[in-house]
Amino acid sequence: MTPCEKLPSTTHRVLYVFYRHHVELSRKVRKETPQKPLQLEAKKTYLRTDAKTVLAFFSYATSRFDSPPSSSQSLVVYGDSSLVCGLKFEDAELELEEIPDPKGGKAVLVAYLKGSLAENRLTKNNLQNIIDSYPPLYRDTFQVSSAPPMPYPIKDLRDARVRGAWRIAVGIAGSIHMAMPVFFDPSPSESHDKADLCAGFGKPNNPITRVIQTLKPIKTAFASASTNDKKNTQVVIGAITIMHGTRTESNIYSFIVGTDLHNVVPITLSSHQCDFVLELFKTIVTDKSILSIADKIQLDPILLQVLYVALWGTIRVVRFYKNNYNRVRIPDLLINYDAVYLRDCDDE
Repeated sequence: MTPCEKLPSTTHRVLYVFYRHHVELSRKVRKETPQKPLQLEAKKTYLRTDAKTVLAFFSYATSRFDSPPSSSQSLVVYGDSSLVCGLKFEDAELELEEIPDPKGGKAVLVAYLKGSLAENRLTKNNLQNIIDSYPPLYRDTFQVSSAPPMPYPIKDLRDARVRGAWRIAVGIAGSIHMAMPVFFDPSPSESHDKADLCAGFGKPNNPITRVIQTLKPIKTAFASASTNDKKNTQVVIGAITIMHGTRTESNIYSFIVGTDLHNVVPITLSSHQCDFVLELFKTIVTDKSILSIADKIQLDPILLQVLYVALWGTIRVVRFYKNNYNRVRIPDLLINYDAVYLRDCDDE
């Protein structure tokens, strides 16, 4: 990020501090001051930044709210993304305007940002990874009631897009209050409306399918167990399969009535047990996979807890994604420009 002329007034100082603390430099900062484009008003001040910083600012400003939009009206998306477009949620706002060069040269992109950066739960690492396509429920750690905070089971995009362990972490944590109320969908514009975000990011259905695939060898391993264990395992596989097909959790509650899973199951997993369970759901599983004797011995005393977190982790994730009210496609204008000129609100 480099200022066009100097670092002026309130908006630019706030964004500059935000940038230094929360966004990594993706390239070396230019030592020279770039020439101010002719399209920009001479008497107004601007700050030259990039698309990632703009997205990060809006995400950060909206993430302090506790819940996602309740309808498509509470997240306002306006404009046709050709010359002017914008987003507004609560008191956070982003407006983008493409200003053509009157001499026929390259147009420039001007942004206006509004929002508070106070009282926020996101760390620099959280924000960077979410902007880079980690799920909006990602955090560095998640809380386990009976153990110290655990590292979130996503270390790369493959963990986020393919593996099911992060859904188990949501089940263990017992809440999705940590989720982003508004998140940017990384899907290309042509696939935005077809994307199946209930299944997570990337190829459709991979994370939820991985959960089901991991549960099937468990069902086989416990085929001779007590009636309750067999019933609970079958119910969880059936319930998650239904959510996989319907993309909603609405009809699941009647499905689990009368089972051990209908009531709250206290999660008393130790750190070691959490590591074991998360690794179980990260491991590649095929139709021929079987649960080892050692894994079955470890799983036996905690089977109901594992089934419970698999079920409720999936319910919470599907509930978060299903209505699309909180999902925003990255505006084409931001995708098409390397440099963004932030307009200072003190000039308004």
